[in-house]
Amino acid sequence: MEEPASIGGKRSARAAGTAKVAGWLLVSPAAMWSIGAYFYDFPFVGSVWTAAGFLILCIAIVAFLRGGWRAQAALWMLCLATVGWWLMLQPRQFRDWKPGLDRVPRAEVNGGVVTIENVRNFKYHTLKNFDEVWEKRTYDMGELKGVDLFLNYWGMPLIAHPIYSFDFGTGGRICFSMETRQETTEDYSNVAGFYRQYELICVAAEERDVIRLRTNHRTKEDVYLYRLDLPRARRMFLEYVATINALREKPRWYHAITENCTTAVRNQTAAAERGSWDWRYLVSGKLDELFYQRGIIVADGLKFSELKRRARVNDAALSADADGDFSAAIRRDRPGFPSE
Repeated sequence: MEEPASIGGKRSARAAGTAKVAGWLLVSPAAMWSIGAYFYDFPFVGSVWTAAGFLILCIAIVAFLRGGWRAQAALWMLCLATVGWWLMLQPRQFRDWKPGLDRVPRAEVNGGVVTIENVRNFKYHTLKNFDEVWEKRTYDMGELKGVDLFLNYWGMPLIAHPIYSFDFGTGGRICFSMETRQETTEDYSNVAGFYRQYELICVAAEERDVIRLRTNHRTKEDVYLYRLDLPRARRMFLEYVATINALREKPRWYHAITENCTTAVRNQTAAAERGSWDWRYLVSGKLDELFYQRGIIVADGLKFSELKRRARVNDAALSADADGDFSAAIRRDRPGFPSE
């Protein structure tokens, strides 16, 4: 029979081993994130070498300290120093932006009338050939009829980009799209979205611009349209107006989780009106399913699978390419929308 002291020693050793493994499971992702921070966000030429140097330093620490507790402590100190530097990076308003993202909207509220400058209404011939048209528009809040939701997918069924379209009747429609503001040398990367690579912009645009761009000119993208039963459409519109002006005054970083195209919209809503948190706010490709279950989408009694099948607007948008009333054409015979 083993002595109690021997049993206690083995238990202590196992506990220490478990704690050590747990420590490495925590510090390893932190170190990997830090490598990415230097790779994507280091502000000088040579970010690849900076990231490589950080990796070599981490390996050297582990080797020199033989993977013990001191090695973990040293890595944590390096990671915390990296976070401190990273948090000091500031977004900027003036860079060499891509066309279409170079102008920030500005809104002015005068009683019940809202005037928005830099509303985008580009005339696309191809993705790279377009006529730039920026407009100044005025909307009467008393004419607001409601808000519709577009969901844009680009190959990943769990990830989608929401675009909200506000209907002012004879005053027209306006779309708001929370997007990454990319420079001329940048393209969107899902990994880079976890770092301070992109500023956030709220694009104000005509449907024929922001929707037709995705259905008629970008390849392998699908767009779905839903009519919403949202009594707070007026407040939601004014929240977008406030966001437009806030981003103009003080730019913010885009982040793939905390400040993305979906969570940034939810964050605009007053906390008391947001409804309960749901994982589908992050997995945005399921946002329509969430809204359907909560009765926010006008479904005309259809099951969700049938509603979604009929909500896809790509074919209608291609047919309406030269239609003078693009918005009416893509809504024709669509579930939830009244017949003309």
